Amino acid sequence: MQQSRLHNKFDFLEFLRNIILGIDGVVNHIANKDELGNLRKYFSNFLNSNININKNFEYRLDLFALDLYEFVTNLFEVKQLFNNEKYEEFVNEINLIRNQLLEFIDLYSSQPKNNIENRLYDRVVLLEENLKKLSNEVKLNSKKLMKQQRG
Repeated sequence: MQQSRLHNKFDFLEFLRNIILGIDGVVNHIANKDELGNLRKYFSNFLNSNININKNFEYRLDLFALDLYEFVTNLFEVKQLFNNEKYEEFVNEINLIRNQLLEFIDLYSSQPKNNIENRLYDRVVLLEENLKKLSNEVKLNSKKLMKQQRG
């Protein structure tokens, strides 16, 4: 039996809120590898269920959320390579993305589906662009730092 659209919407919001918890954990140096592993299991279960939240969306918000989660885990892996000052620059960028995601959740939870898709499309595209740019910068900087450490 297929779940209702409303139930799916709540599951998706919980999914996004868990991503924000993951971001907070990394930024505040709280999350450890076990906690991130549990978060990954939660996301896997979410995607493997029959919910298919955005099957008919032109843009895939669930895939965007997974991209964000992957970025958080990548940042967790490389943050040890950065000095505090450099890491603070990334934290500021991450918090910007986090706050945009919170705004998105607020809009998504308060609007009927037919009112939100067009209004949110530009916001999601902007978030994805910011995320890709930041993710590339993290990768580039981690490679540079690893070369410097090798001498």
